[in-house]
Amino acid sequence: MKHLVLENLPATGDRVTLEGERQHYLVNVRRLRPGDSVLCTDGSDRLASVTVRAVTERTITLMVDHELRNGMPHTAPSVEAGSISRGAELHAYLPLLKGRQFDRALRQLAELGVRHIVPVFTRHCVSKSDIAADERKRARRETILREACQQSGRTDLPVLGQLVPLATDPDAAIAGPGVVFHEKATTYLTDSDVERLRREEPVVRVLSGPEGGLADEEIAALRGARWIVRALPTPVLRAETAAVAASAIVFHILSRYTAGSV
Repeated sequence: MKHLVLENLPATGDRVTLEGERQHYLVNVRRLRPGDSVLCTDGSDRLASVTVRAVTERTITLMVDHELRNGMPHTAPSVEAGSISRGAELHAYLPLLKGRQFDRALRQLAELGVRHIVPVFTRHCVSKSDIAADERKRARRETILREACQQSGRTDLPVLGQLVPLATDPDAAIAGPGVVFHEKATTYLTDSDVERLRREEPVVRVLSGPEGGLADEEIAALRGARWIVRALPTPVLRAETAAVAASAIVFHILSRYTAGSV
């Protein structure tokens, strides 16, 4: 079921009036009218039932009827069975990609269930690193994450990290443990790999390369920071597809591990 993500969710009995893109989404996309009900979340697993009280050309007014649950993440049954949301978090390090490819990968990672997404600048990124420009894009990216949650029915809003450079110095590399997928790797990720990662920390980190791939020095630095290097069991993928495939593979193994089947 699709939820409306509203970061400042009012208390039971209170009303909130929305305009702009959210009014458009509810009135023109969801076709809600006075008297209709919709589920609303604040992005931190708080879920409430709200009723449409009024609709105008530019606004929609909602009233919170009651909260359904607090602190219970809404996830797909297969993920719930694996206890991923309760037992581990998947953090994806997403390289800067050209054009709208980064936005597409960001949306798909959010729909997949990734908890934390960190933009990464690497040596061979086609897009250039610009902290100021990255901050200007943050509002659009946070909107993408919110819309992805509404589409997928998530009640936990993913965290969007700050842009970080991928260092070539092991002492300055992104801290592991984690798994980096690389085209030169000769072995695939196994259940025992994920079990080992999961034993070390409750966070499992995933990284794949940009359009130009990861430099040998970057891979060496990641190894020095306790990252394992594995190959994707697929043909050569576009960078944005590889990022999503990498996270999906880890999710699949992780769900079996947390379910106790590894």
